[in-house]
Amino acid sequence: YKNPSAEMIEGALGVTINLRTRLPFDAPGRLVSASAAYTHYDLADDDGYNASFLASDRWQTSAGEFGALLNMSYGETSFRQDLDVVEPYLIRTDVPGYEGEEIALPNGGGFKVGYGDRERFSAAAALQWRPNDRTEFYVQALRTDYTFHDNGLSFFAYGGNGVPLDLAPGATFTVEDGVATSGSFINPGVDAVTFATTRQTDTTDISIGGKWQATDRLNISADLQYIDSNVEMQTMNLTASVLTNTSGPSFDDDGDPATPNVPMFPGNYVFNFDTRPHIPQFSATDDYYADINNYGLTAVLPYSELNEAESWAGRVDLRWDFEEGGFLRDLRVGVRATDRTAINRSTTYGTWTAIGTTCANWSSPAGCYRLADFPEVAKAFPFRDTFLGGDGQNVFGDVWMFGLDQVADPQAVFDFLGAPPINQNVDFRSFDDPTAQVSNVSETTFAAYGVLRFASTFL
Repeated sequence: YKNPSAEMIEGALGVTINLRTRLPFDAPGRLVSASAAYTHYDLADDDGYNASFLASDRWQTSAGEFGALLNMSYGETSFRQDLDVVEPYLIRTDVPGYEGEEIALPNGGGFKVGYGDRERFSAAAALQWRPNDRTEFYVQALRTDYTFHDNGLSFFAYGGNGVPLDLAPGATFTVEDGVATSGSFINPGVDAVTFATTRQTDTTDISIGGKWQATDRLNISADLQYIDSNVEMQTMNLTASVLTNTSGPSFDDDGDPATPNVPMFPGNYVFNFDTRPHIPQFSATDDYYADINNYGLTAVLPYSELNEAESWAGRVDLRWDFEEGGFLRDLRVGVRATDRTAINRSTTYGTWTAIGTTCANWSSPAGCYRLADFPEVAKAFPFRDTFLGGDGQNVFGDVWMFGLDQVADPQAVFDFLGAPPINQNVDFRSFDDPTAQVSNVSETTFAAYGVLRFASTFL
């Protein structure tokens, strides 16, 4: 409602949406309904289903009229999103062939595939009782369970923190209207990231209420509602990086300039970009990305949340109707009260951990590992043939990364890192850890209103 009336004040059960669910007495008699649907998701190459069922009836007894309703629904959906991304452009004046001119140059590029599925079950049950024409009561319960899986792969060549990439010696660039459309860089940083998130949510909503026509002029209604909601989420993120003989620190232990190099990765390559085609293309010379031996295990990021909340809300309304035909129509007064609490827990993303005990900066091969040393957890890009509907097969060509099956099981990741030769203890951070975030939120509200309605044919 853009302009809610006074009784729809903050704290009402429906706030300013005034959401009303179906009750048995909404139908004149027995009602049975069912539906089902099927959907095929072509890009995700998966199927989705949903179905719903509703049964409602009402009947007369010696104790008055009763009504009952049951409604259930279930749905499964899938999704996938493919992205071919050109990194932000930087204005440079050192582009070969255009020295001294301000040229907008992309600072790398990459791709991302995000995919997953959703599963949702919900149920609603309601009972109504009308012992006489002046009195009515109801009780209603709703339950929803929702599971969401979000998985993804990304592969990006980039300059960290906006640092311009190094131009490849002797490279040729094409420029149109001050924007570079093709060119080459030497040994950009490249990260291959594999991630998986599982989120489970449940909500229970129970309410009772009634209305009573106390006299011919006085009407009283009241509702009481309780809501309990919980969310649990876990995310696992694994990164492998393309490394070259320029990887590693730029300074030695004494702080003096040093020539970065890692004996395990003696090679180097040229990164080419071309944004002139409808789908921008990226590649590496000598198929550098296609060689699993050029990848190092870089980092693991376990992240989790655990949230819970509950709410009590109540209202009481009275309406007094004046005689028909008079200037005054009715007087309405009421109160609203709510009591809400929530606990939000997060490990924070400070759980990023370098894989390997001494190789956070790849200054030494000691304690550092290549992806090729663990073929059981490595995977060539599995969506190359279908990327962008099959039109993006040559965006990067063959590249390597951690497999999705391993990342989808956090415990398998922890077991892999904890076993020889890595022997690294990694786990989800405890919510009791001082570096985790825990917030306790509570809110109590009380509101009252009064409305006097009037009307006249003379105004």
